[in-house]
Amino acid sequence: MKHWKRDMFRAFWSSCVLLLFMTIRVHAQYLDPGTGSYLIQLLIAGFLATLFYLKGIRNSLTSYFKNLFVRKYETRHEEDSTA
Repeated sequence: MKHWKRDMFRAFWSSCVLLLFMTIRVHAQYLDPGTGSYLIQLLIAGFLATLFYLKGIRNSLTSYFKNLFVRKYETRHEEDSTA
């Protein structure tokens, strides 16, 4: 008696999935050369945009750490020269 809700739930969703598959019709898809070349262009552009984005992050991180270590070196160098 406890599992009747679960069984009703499963029966309902099984019926919905079965009804969905019964109503799907097979459509012949046509992809013309212009659309195909556009999709390839989008993939290449997305790949290159990702590379440029990662390059910007890399450059900002390297400049941050370079400036961080240069400042430490400069302060040590100034302390040594004043002593």
